[in-house]
Amino acid sequence: MKNKNSLSKATSEADQLKLIHELKFYQIELELIYEEKAKRAAELIIANKEIDFQAAAIKANALLEKLIDHANTAILIWDGQLHITRFNHAFEILTGRTEAEVLGTYNEVLKHYHQTEQNTTTLLCC
Repeated sequence: MKNKNSLSKATSEADQLKLIHELKFYQIELELIYEEKAKRAAELIIANKEIDFQAAAIKANALLEKLIDHANTAILIWDGQLHITRFNHAFEILTGRTEAEVLGTYNEVLKHYHQTEQNTTTLLCC
């Protein structure tokens, strides 16, 4: 009878050790899943902030476009190669030319202005 109790006690201890190892395995697996979920949540938070930033930039750009369109002051905008990219209605009245006529054209006046007045911002430049 002692042998039977000893055998069942050993089996019971072996089963307990097996359960402990299984529980440790599942604990590690759950920790990995938690880390993956936390990483994904952080990525989603960053993506949401980027979307908010882009939405604010779109609103600001729309407001700027309205300001340029309705300004009583002539506004001319050009790119880094001095090609005209925007030409508002007040500038059309001043020059007698439409925005469609001058968009994308290179302007010698801008070249001269750029070379002589690089630190002056009397014109809106983008």
